[in-house]
Amino acid sequence: MRTKIQPKSELYQLLTPQQIADLAESLIEHRELPRQYGYVGTGAQHWNQQSTEELSPATNRLLNADQAYLSELISRRERWDVVDLGAGNGLPARPLLSWLVDAGRMGRYVATDISADMLRMAEHNIRTWFDGAVPFEGHIIDLARQPFATHVGRTPRLVLHFGNTLFNLRNRDQAFGMVHDNMTANDFLIQEQYVDSPQDRLTRSARNLGPAQRLPPGRRFLVDLLGIGEDLYTLESGYDLQRSERFERIRLTTGASIRFDAGPVVDLDAGESLLVIRNPIHGRAESLAKLGEYGFTTPHVHHSDDERRLLTVSTVA
Repeated sequence: MRTKIQPKSELYQLLTPQQIADLAESLIEHRELPRQYGYVGTGAQHWNQQSTEELSPATNRLLNADQAYLSELISRRERWDVVDLGAGNGLPARPLLSWLVDAGRMGRYVATDISADMLRMAEHNIRTWFDGAVPFEGHIIDLARQPFATHVGRTPRLVLHFGNTLFNLRNRDQAFGMVHDNMTANDFLIQEQYVDSPQDRLTRSARNLGPAQRLPPGRRFLVDLLGIGEDLYTLESGYDLQRSERFERIRLTTGASIRFDAGPVVDLDAGESLLVIRNPIHGRAESLAKLGEYGFTTPHVHHSDDERRLLTVSTVA
């Protein structure tokens, strides 16, 4: 006997029919909630708060610590367009945009995101911070499937990937390949990511699965939107040794059927799990090797003082 679950009406207001179909397919085929659909509506507000308080300050510190190199890079061209992959609220890119404006080399700022709500936040922030000195363009793009090159010209570009936009995708290899194919020899990919230490890896190997208390609001948003109440699952947090990634997943304590207004019924058995989020964690050498696999050459690497965050500047090989 399965519990019948009806997604909230808000789901149909926030996601397009195509996105809802993709969500249902991901649940059926992969038992996974696509993370990108959690950045809409209230989910965007949750992320904005977390980014402002926790995530973006760390990125900004990393950029400021590497300002000398990045300023020299900026000086190599008369003008740069900036393409921000998964721009969010725009805060991670703020220092770099400031240096471009101060150097008189700011072209267009092209913000890409799957969420119109995030793009509205980014546009508001950019206009507030720079008072028109940074021309803003926002484009709704699903980076798992859609190229960004159709929205930018031939001006040399700084392509930014701050945060986990591409890393969270199930098919991230395909997404990185698409980014590579959308870049030219005049472009640079500036990327920030969290990296593992050998001691971290040993710790995870010894304790790679355990219970967690409760999903934070931002990651719980899509689960709630689907109508999956907290009384229907337990939360697990752990580390997948084969895939080298952290994860959070919910494990159903009872069978359930998610019934969308239009589309397939998603039947789930008691004991089945749904992946809520993945976060690949590699060491420095592994991270650079992955960039090479994607076809990038990385002439510059900078890490934070605690060696947990890595900033790379790469070109297409």
